Amino acid sequence: MAQYAAQSERLWLEPLTVEKHLDGYHRMLSDPRAISWTKPSESIAESKAFMIERTPNSEKPWIENYAIILRPTTPTSHDQMPELIGAIGVIRFEAGHGAEVGYGLHPGHQGKGFATEAMKLFLGLYWSKEREGDWNTLVAVIDPENVASQRVVEKVDFREGDLQDEEHEMWTKGGKAKKLVRHREWLLSRPV
Repeated sequence: MAQYAAQSERLWLEPLTVEKHLDGYHRMLSDPRAISWTKPSESIAESKAFMIERTPNSEKPWIENYAIILRPTTPTSHDQMPELIGAIGVIRFEAGHGAEVGYGLHPGHQGKGFATEAMKLFLGLYWSKEREGDWNTLVAVIDPENVASQRVVEKVDFREGDLQDEEHEMWTKGGKAKKLVRHREWLLSRPV
């Protein structure tokens, strides 16, 4: 399976691309259950715009995002195709702060250990590359009410950081808007 960046018994990670993953990404973002921690996408064009922000580009070549692919349950299954169930990777970088890791799963696949499994795969990929300075710290920014996401980062040894209120540009109905958001930072340094 050389085309995949990392794999486990249930999942593959591969670089996230609009060409290959837009349909699955849109299914994930447009599911009405996705509203818990993000605004659901109302169109494939809106999903594409959001996805483009999460893939490497000339302004943000450091973005490192992977599609989380559910592997077929049997190697010879003709009726079962690999399925995008989420995305994970570095979505933001701020000097003096660290690289922010973001992740999301299709609501139909939450609560089954896939996020933790994908995070372990991602961390293996991330730490396998030489990093310098602030790139040696990963930051997960999590809503204090999102207990499931907190559990994911706790299981892979992130440590709890400060509770903060910050203004962020968020996707809202009709485009982007600035919104005051409360979150807790969770930090993970490169293992020694």
